[in-house]
Amino acid sequence: MLPNQQSYTSQPAGDGSFLKPETVLDALEIKEGMRVADFGCGSGFFAIPMAERAGRNGKMFAVDIQQSSLESVRSRARAKNLNNITLIWADLELPGASKIDETSIDLVLVTNILFQSENKKNILQEARHILKPKGKLAVIEWKEDTPLGPPRNFRIAKSALLNMIRNMEFSLEKEIDLGPTHYGLILIRQ
Repeated sequence: MLPNQQSYTSQPAGDGSFLKPETVLDALEIKEGMRVADFGCGSGFFAIPMAERAGRNGKMFAVDIQQSSLESVRSRARAKNLNNITLIWADLELPGASKIDETSIDLVLVTNILFQSENKKNILQEARHILKPKGKLAVIEWKEDTPLGPPRNFRIAKSALLNMIRNMEFSLEKEIDLGPTHYGLILIRQ
């Protein structure tokens, strides 16, 4: 996270205008038995329903730099009797930080953390490192033109993100319509 920067969550405001986890998860097509990871999991907004969809034969890796976020995920997982979540405290800007086995993950979700990072490419490379061939990387970030969210100079434009991953052996599978505040891209690891 950049110095002196406020954290902006994916959680909806009272009017529900931000991200809807079901819309995202339906687009990701998570199935029973999949191995999935949530980079920058926060309090588990996506990690918990991802773990539910992966089921008892699947595995969810919830990764965050803040211990308090991971404790929140742990508490929510216990309340739902989810035993398929592994919590990982890591700074994803550092190479190999997730400590997840190479080419072992079916899907990595990266939501609202790239705009906070000075080393965006390292985060994307870590996702690529742990993804299986043909595994999916889903990236969700703030739209450039929405009045909500972080300062515009911190945001990463969709075109800039696509340019960044161009030489990382990903191809664009599809875009996800996430409403007025965010864009979503689903990429396939080659």
